[in-house]
Amino acid sequence: MESRKRYAYIDVLKMLGVLIVLNSHFDTLYPISYLAVGGAIGNGLFFITSGFLCWPIKSGGFPWWFGRKVLRIYIPTLIAAAVSLFTTRKGLLTPGNAFFIFVWPTVFWFIGAIILFYIIYYLLRNVTTDRQFGIMFGVLAIAYVAIYIGLVDTSVWSVEAYFAVDENGLGILPVNSVPAICVKLIYSFVMMMAGKYLRIHMDSVKYHPCKYFIIAVAGVICNYGMKFFMFLRPNPFMHFQFIPQIAAVVTVISMMQWGLSLEKKNVFERHGKTLSIVNWVSALSLEYYVVQGIFISYAKEIIFPLNIIFACIATTVCSWTLHKLSNIIERSLIHHCEREK
Repeated sequence: MESRKRYAYIDVLKMLGVLIVLNSHFDTLYPISYLAVGGAIGNGLFFITSGFLCWPIKSGGFPWWFGRKVLRIYIPTLIAAAVSLFTTRKGLLTPGNAFFIFVWPTVFWFIGAIILFYIIYYLLRNVTTDRQFGIMFGVLAIAYVAIYIGLVDTSVWSVEAYFAVDENGLGILPVNSVPAICVKLIYSFVMMMAGKYLRIHMDSVKYHPCKYFIIAVAGVICNYGMKFFMFLRPNPFMHFQFIPQIAAVVTVISMMQWGLSLEKKNVFERHGKTLSIVNWVSALSLEYYVVQGIFISYAKEIIFPLNIIFACIATTVCSWTLHKLSNIIERSLIHHCEREK
């Protein structure tokens, strides 16, 4: 397949990722906070599609490849971070942490993660064979198991929760921060490299959409079911949080295979009008991720379900505005750099 082709199913999965992550942050808006689950699946979709789209690495060297990606990410990130400092994160900015807020890792964990992963992704650009992928995934699995068994505090609701939020909305790192960050990063990087693996082997994926769909649904049931048991009986089910994480891995990979299987038959292309909406939301995925927290915070004061409606509409409008503004700034910077050459 042509490497520059726009894959409709990637847009579908990115849109699903946006919706799932948005829902996972509605815990303070739902009458029952348990309804706001699935964040690991949404995050997995974000990273696996990123890994898929990053391959193959085009010529031009690391500075060009990395610079274009960083430019695309940082413009909306910096704008959203600046706005949040005057709204939901008042008092967070100090002279000592300005670098961590605006450069790396920023106030959004996934931005810091994807920037780091881009560097590692490029360094591992020669990992292309099944044996090389097997060794890499094996090392990551061993690291995950060692950290989970030896360091992670499984008594908390989520082993990936590396910060608490005080009444002012400021992130406070607890004792479990380093192990939790490691677990979160390993899972996310596995998803990103799985995307690369599927891109390399995309022609070998068979047309079995029903099989992949059933596996994905089974993974979702396992993920949500385990969370439900954790909600009802924290002890002992909290100690088995690796189960929903494994289920999330299976779900995300199966969703990718499902989409690719349907793509081979041009199934998505037959729904042009619907696909245009999907493409629109997909194009705003980054902006959705960085602005949603602001409006979810304000929606807490509104009754259910109007709070959900407000959060969704406000986030969508702001994401579209931020996307347009970021594109204007990006084009201006690129044009300026080309004139300077």
